Order: sequence, then C-alpha cells, then structure tokens
Amino acid sequence: MSGQEENKLNHKSEIIIAGSGGQGQIFAATVLADAAILEGKNVVQTQTYGIAQRGGFSSAEVIMDKDDILFHQVEKPDMIIVLNESAVGRYSNTVATVLYDNSLIKDGKGNNWHGLPFAKIAAEIGDGKVANLVAVGAMIYMSKVVSYDSIVSAIRRKFSAAVAEKNVAAINSGMKAAETLIKRTG
Repeated sequence: MSGQEENKLNHKSEIIIAGSGGQGQIFAATVLADAAILEGKNVVQTQTYGIAQRGGFSSAEVIMDKDDILFHQVEKPDMIIVLNESAVGRYSNTVATVLYDNSLIKDGKGNNWHGLPFAKIAAEIGDGKVANLVAVGAMIYMSKVVSYDSIVSAIRRKFSAAVAEKNVAAINSGMKAAETLIKRTG
C-alpha cells in the first residue's frame, strides 16, 4: 500500500448513505462501520428515518477516525451515497462527492455528482437487494475510507458463506464500476 493510500485510510472520514427505507442504507453503514472497527478506528454510526420506515426517507451516517470522535453527527461529509430520487433534494447543494444511482435518478446536481447504475448492477448479479453494497464498493474504490480486506472480513463475519459471497460480489461489482467511471472521466 502506498503512503498516500495509507494516509487516506487513517484520516477522519464522514459518510452519508441516503435513500428510502428498505434500500439497506442502515445495513450498509453498519458493514462499513464494522470494517473501520476491524482497522482499529473509532466509529460512530447513526441513522435517521421518517414516519414510515419502509418507503420514507432514510439515511445512515458513519464517522470513522483514528482519533476520538467528539461530535456524533456528520458535519462535513467526504462522500454521500444517494440511492433514489427522494434523497436528491436534501443533498443538491452539497460540496461533498456524491455517488448516485443513475439507474433510478435522472441527473446529478453538479460536477461533484457521479452516477453509477447500482440497482441495475445488483439486478445483473442476481440480487436486487444488494444495490446498497454495490454503492459501498464504488465508494470504497473512490475514497479508500476502509480497505477491501476489511470490508470483506466484515461481511464474512456477518453471514453464512453463500450469503457472504453474494455480498462480496456486490462490493466487487461496485468497485469495478467505479474503476470504469474513473477511467472514462479521467
């Protein structure tokens, strides 16, 4: 691992995953938090959801840092994952990097918005429920907030072998999509 990659893995990171209840934002955030814990980081993971858990706005936040975390809400997100149109308006003016599902959302809201077809990729790998982990894979590839080995270990600790491999496949697909995006946009 290069010194620059090591530095990215050790700095404070603030992540938001947003969409509608039932899309797995909270689950994805807990897997991300578990991966950070495996790396020895301090972690805070919180969630917000509206009146209707399933179908209403829902978001999850993860803060990870080698140092103590004194404030337990995201103040300056490094990256935001937006999984559907209902969450777009909440983050349309952000300066953070936004990864959005362009198979469900028509257009990004600026140069910091990067679209990838998370739901379409999940369907192609045979499980539409893993779009959240496809997005996490893309985020990890782009931001290096946790290592690939840590996210895979966190997944394998939570699931039976068959389910874990399906979830790892989603992470891999997201990473590959992000790699393609970066090559295409330079």
